[in-house]
Amino acid sequence: MTKFFDTTSKKIILSSILIIIIVSGTYGVYGLYFASENEPQTRNLTIIDKTGASVDITTPIERIVAIIGAEYICALGCQDKIVGRAELTTDEEFILPSSILDVPVVAETSFSVNLELILEQQPDLVMADEGLDDNIRLQIEAAGVPVLEESTTFPRRATFIQNLGLILDQEEKATEFLEYEAQYENLVKDRVANIAENEKPTVFFEWYKPWFTSCKDGSDNELIVTAGGINIAGNVEGSALEISPEFVAEANPDMIVRMLTFYDGEDLAAYQTLSNDLLTRPALNDTTAVKSEQVYIIKNTVLIARRPIGLLYLAKCFHPEVFADIDPAAIHEEYVQTFFGTSLSGVFVYP
Repeated sequence: MTKFFDTTSKKIILSSILIIIIVSGTYGVYGLYFASENEPQTRNLTIIDKTGASVDITTPIERIVAIIGAEYICALGCQDKIVGRAELTTDEEFILPSSILDVPVVAETSFSVNLELILEQQPDLVMADEGLDDNIRLQIEAAGVPVLEESTTFPRRATFIQNLGLILDQEEKATEFLEYEAQYENLVKDRVANIAENEKPTVFFEWYKPWFTSCKDGSDNELIVTAGGINIAGNVEGSALEISPEFVAEANPDMIVRMLTFYDGEDLAAYQTLSNDLLTRPALNDTTAVKSEQVYIIKNTVLIARRPIGLLYLAKCFHPEVFADIDPAAIHEEYVQTFFGTSLSGVFVYP
């Protein structure tokens, strides 16, 4: 009886051990499988940037020097990947995560960068605009770091954001971002399509200094036209140039729109100063715009970085009755809350 018990016990014990080994092995296989599933997938991408260069990028990208595009990277939820940046505008400081403020500043703009600081951040990718010196680009690439030179203005802007989604493995978020913006672009286009040409105001659009304007190929010209205005320099070849006071006086614009830089406009003073200048310029005294006080100052943050918001502001200025139900400031607030989870601050349009 004892012998039988011992033999049976041994069989039971051996069977149990075998089951444990099989089960443990099975879970081990599954454990390896799931770990493999959670590991980032490596992809080799070739992106054609704004300059036409083919840029080879291996993902996942973990370290980005963002001389441009920090706002869009944050909108796609990848702020932790930014390891170097350009100086932030006050508008960006208000809406971007506070952690971005601690990221090393490696450039003022693409025109003024610190190569040594850029390379010290050991980036996987550097993003700049076409102002980046060709020699600087070559030196960054020689260090094994891909460089994308891009544009945040129309018509390149959407392509840039789509490419960012691809590079950051956030294609769905990039699509959501662009679809959100498209609803307002389409709203403006649909309403403007029903406005006759003779009901559209003629507009003198002035850049950052007197008499510089956007011409036929300029992104600001496209904004004016899309918003339902007629740019007085819209038939002049080129993207931007200085025009004469006589040209503007003869064109006799119905409205004047002056752009304020990213770095100005935290209170009304900067807007009022520019508005008073335009309203008292001798060359503009007899224009319809000055006589009717149809002079607007708008910050380039909303014309460039947040294009659909700028489009809404312009459309509201040009056709207040057609867009009576639209509150651009409220939509701007919604935009910031939706993509950055923060509140809007500052002045963007005057009056």
